[in-house]
Amino acid sequence: MDRPDRLGPLQGLTVDLEELLLTALDPDADERLSAVVELPIGSGDLDEEQLERVVATLIALTEDPDPDVRDWATFGLGCQLDYDSPALRAALWARVGDRGGHTGDEAVFGLARRRDPLAAAMVAEVLEEPQVAPLFFQAAAYLRDLGLVDLLLRFHDEDSDEDDHVRVALRECDPEQRAARDDFVLRLMDLIFARAAGYDPVFYCEKLSLDITLATVKPLVWDVEALRRISGGDPEKAAARVLARL
Repeated sequence: MDRPDRLGPLQGLTVDLEELLLTALDPDADERLSAVVELPIGSGDLDEEQLERVVATLIALTEDPDPDVRDWATFGLGCQLDYDSPALRAALWARVGDRGGHTGDEAVFGLARRRDPLAAAMVAEVLEEPQVAPLFFQAAAYLRDLGLVDLLLRFHDEDSDEDDHVRVALRECDPEQRAARDDFVLRLMDLIFARAAGYDPVFYCEKLSLDITLATVKPLVWDVEALRRISGGDPEKAAARVLARL
C-alpha cells in the first residue's frame, strides 16, 4: 500500500527489539507511539518467535486508548505484515468502525488483503461514493469479487493513465481478465521451457500480494504484469525479452 506520509517500520533490526516491546507497554502514549512506529515489521530478520511477539504486541496496541497508537498498530498489522491468523483478523474486525485517523479504513484493507469475503460488503459501500481513496481499489483487487465490477467501472477511464489502481482491481475482479492473464502466464512458461533448456521458469506470488513474479536464474526476476504490458499481451514478445537476458 502506498502511504508516502508513513515511512513505516525499519527494514532491519537496527533497534533493540526487546527494548521496543517493553516501550510498547509504557504508560506514556508518546512512548508507545514511538515504539509501534519503530517495530521492525518489514524486516526479514525476525525469527518465528520474534514475529509472534511483534504480532501479539500490535494486536494489543490496536486496543490502545490513544487513537494515534491504534492507527499505527492497525496500519502495521493489517497493511504491512505478511501474516495471517484468526486473532489478527479479530483485531482488525474490532477496528473496522474506528474513526481515529485512517484506522477504520486500514482495518478494512487488512481484511481484504487476507481475502476475507465479509470485507466485500464494506468495500462495495465505499465504492458507491463519488470519491474513493486508492486504498479501496486495492482492497477490491485483493477480494476478487465479481460483484464489485460494476462499481469499479464507474471509475474506469481507458484513456487515463491515472487509474492504475482501478485497472488492477478490474483485472482481479473480472474472471475473464484473470483468465487472460493466466493464459499469458501459461503460454510464456511453455515458450521459455521450450527455448531455454536448463532455465526452468518459476512463477510465484507471495501470500499477501497481487504480483506474479517470474524467476529464471538469480538475480534475474521479472514482474509478469509489467512484461505483459510492455509486450502488448504477446507471450512471444515477452519470452523474447526474457530469453535475451539469459
